[in-house]
Amino acid sequence: MKPTALSLGVALALGVASQSPAAPITFTQEGLGSGTLNNVPFLVSDFVITAVGDTDDRTSFGKEGFTIVHITASISIDGVGTVDFITATLTFVNNETSFAGFSKFPPLGDLFDVSDPIFASWDMLSSIGPVTDESGWLLQWGLSPVVVTTGGVLFFDTDLSVMATFTASTIAPGCPWDCGGDDDGDVGIVDFLELLAQWGTPGSCDFSGGGVGITDFLELLASWGPCP
Repeated sequence: MKPTALSLGVALALGVASQSPAAPITFTQEGLGSGTLNNVPFLVSDFVITAVGDTDDRTSFGKEGFTIVHITASISIDGVGTVDFITATLTFVNNETSFAGFSKFPPLGDLFDVSDPIFASWDMLSSIGPVTDESGWLLQWGLSPVVVTTGGVLFFDTDLSVMATFTASTIAPGCPWDCGGDDDGDVGIVDFLELLAQWGTPGSCDFSGGGVGITDFLELLASWGPCP
C-alpha cells in the first residue's frame, strides 16, 4: 500500500527532528516518462532527478519512516534540458511499505516512487543504492498546486510501471575514497578493507573505473586521513 499525501502531511507536521550528526546527502532518481514542460510536450524520455539535503533536517513520521526536505533539486530530461525545481520538494522513505520517493513539500502527493524490501530498514542517515525497481510509479503530477521549475510548469503523465533507479549518497563531494559505507568523512581502515573486498569488481571503491585494482589502492593510500 502506498503512503498517502494525507498521511505524509500529518506525519510531517507531527515529526521529530533527527538528533544524529549532520551530513550532506544527495538523492538521485532515474526513470523514463512523457509529459510537458511549460506546456510543450515531450515523448518518453530518460530523466534524472538530483536533490541535495542534510541529514540534520531528517524528520520522522511516527514509526512509518522519515523525510528530508531538499536544499536544492533539479531534473535533467533527455532532449529537453535541465531545470531547477522552484516548488519545494522532499525525499521520503516509508519503512512500513518499503517505498522511497520524491514528493512536493508540503507533501500534497508523491511524484516518483520506488519500491524495494531494502527500504524497510533504511533510516536516511546513510548511503543506499543504486536500487532498481521495474515498476516505479510516476503519479500525482497534476494535483494542485502544480510543480513549478525554472523552465515552467512540469507535468509527467501517470505511469505505474516505470523502470526506476534510486540512489542516496552521504559521501562528501570530492571524497570518493571514503568508500567503506561508514560515511565518517575519514579515509581509513574501514575503507581499505572494503576496497580489498571489492577487488577486481565494480563498486564504491572503484575510483578509476573498470573494477577495483592497484590504481584505486594507491589513490586510497594517498588520500588516507580526514577528507578534504
